[in-house]
Amino acid sequence: MIGQARQARWWAAWDEDPRVEDLGHAMLHHAAQLVGLGGADEETRRVLLDAVLDTLVAQQQGSTRVPLSDAMRELAEDAAVPQLLTTDEEGYRPLVASGGWLYHQRTLHYERELARHLRARFALRPPDLDGLDEALGAVVDAPSGLPGGAPVTLSDEQLAAVRVAAREPLSVITGGPGT
Repeated sequence: MIGQARQARWWAAWDEDPRVEDLGHAMLHHAAQLVGLGGADEETRRVLLDAVLDTLVAQQQGSTRVPLSDAMRELAEDAAVPQLLTTDEEGYRPLVASGGWLYHQRTLHYERELARHLRARFALRPPDLDGLDEALGAVVDAPSGLPGGAPVTLSDEQLAAVRVAAREPLSVITGGPGT
């Protein structure tokens, strides 16, 4: 597939593109396969390949989407490659144009599922927190599974993180070992 693509004009611009080097052979093959599925003309393939490479690079950099280019917006609105690109999320299409952004359908699905779960978590009624400090103290001071049963000693920062995690519907705690 890549060999055939390299012979086409739509591929020529990407042969030396730095994004191609960053992605590696497997991702480049993935991009070529996606673009090849469309059965589109060479100009459309060039636009698709550009968009797919942008989305793959963005994913490597931690983003789930890229801004929707005018050319991709036109392809989506005209349903020029219906087997590859959609503006809705009904059925499966590898690429989704939504809200001015271009996504891979899988990552858009994951993003929306995460948002749904977070909304549900934040909608929960807060727990009764009377006696929280005493309960935390009892847990922290309890004998651990360490040799000799010594209690685990938490720093003030660690204890504050435990208190926040117990009180809030969601906590993100980062740091080095022992966090």
